[in-house]
Amino acid sequence: MLFHKAGFLLTSAFLLAGCSGTFYIDVKNMTNEPVSYLDAKGESSKIEPDASSKEIYSFNCIRFERGGQMYEFNSDVAFPLRYDDVDLIADTFHAAIVESEASASKGDKKPLRFLMDDGLGGTIELEAGCKKSIRKSVFSGDLANF
Repeated sequence: MLFHKAGFLLTSAFLLAGCSGTFYIDVKNMTNEPVSYLDAKGESSKIEPDASSKEIYSFNCIRFERGGQMYEFNSDVAFPLRYDDVDLIADTFHAAIVESEASASKGDKKPLRFLMDDGLGGTIELEAGCKKSIRKSVFSGDLANF
């Protein structure tokens, strides 16, 4: 019995090490200005107003740039909603960039907020600002960088 358990653990570890899937989110820009999504590799893609874009999900920090200002959101508490090309949630939005409802001062643009579908018919608003992730202290390699 011990041999079978050890074999199962080794096989599982081998299979997981060989799997390097990519997680995606469908991001909709619900503001009236274009934004740029920055992925974990530092590459950016432009998302026009009222447009959606399939983006690589970053587990430790989601970053957007608008008008020269960077916005960061803590994504440790959220989860990806697409794996490779398979939708994990159907018929709803996956993630959305929206402007704050708070008034902006001195003509400044309202700050951005980032909302994600929670998979249960609700919405998660990610916290602004990226904290140092515990991922790097627990995981290594690709898993630490997601």
